[in-house]
Amino acid sequence: MSFPNMLQFAPRGAVRCRGREYMVVVCESDPAAIRAALPLPLEPDGSNTVRLRFMATRDPNRAGSYVETDLVIPATFGGAPVDFTAQRYADEEIPAVAAAADVAAWPRRPGKTRLLFMRATAAAVLEVGGQAAVLAEMGHGKYGLVSGATCASTAGAVRRLLAPLQVNLKRLSAANGRAAVAQLVACGIENLRVHAAWSGAARLHRSPACLAPIGTFPLLRVIGGFNFVADVTLARTQVLFDYKREARRPIRAVLADLAADLSPRLQEMV
Repeated sequence: MSFPNMLQFAPRGAVRCRGREYMVVVCESDPAAIRAALPLPLEPDGSNTVRLRFMATRDPNRAGSYVETDLVIPATFGGAPVDFTAQRYADEEIPAVAAAADVAAWPRRPGKTRLLFMRATAAAVLEVGGQAAVLAEMGHGKYGLVSGATCASTAGAVRRLLAPLQVNLKRLSAANGRAAVAQLVACGIENLRVHAAWSGAARLHRSPACLAPIGTFPLLRVIGGFNFVADVTLARTQVLFDYKREARRPIRAVLADLAADLSPRLQEMV
């Protein structure tokens, strides 16, 4: 993907998202599969869990509304908790999606996600290539409604869910096919305001598809689900780790810098 030289396609600075709706299904997974999906220097957090996150964002910075599906793996970076997005499916025709791809090089695949509400059930459907790849559902409206200061436990769980830095692997190739950019980029969530939230049992149905590897990622069991609506601010994307820069330095110097400088850098981002 390329853009004219004078075109500033992606917004600069933080992005405010109002009324962003999440449906998150937490699953137990295979430790070996988790380790294989995490690029170094990220490490598994030991929970052996992954999350299928369905998210509806309504017109951030007037760049168009969109709905996406993510496979998120809780991990650590220098001992600090982060959430690594291993897979992402979104409609590439939406300007906001293309803008995020311009800045963060989302590891995205084309797909259409729908969030549905049918009486007491909330459901999310991911379609890839015209076929339903993932169907998730959970009970809605009776597992802890958050309104103002009520149901602090559910609201607290939501805040803990969004507290870690959101990390993507940014990879861009040069004209010769070699990597021009290879970075771990991070975005923090700020100014969180939870309007409503529900938690409870969830179910998941997946159909294997060649264009949707999310359908075959090893999942052992479904632990539970969250459905919530919140206002969030996406902080400006920053480089967490630059593979090309670090590859040009001796490994001892890289390890020394990670040990000495990692904690202050993470504190500045948060």
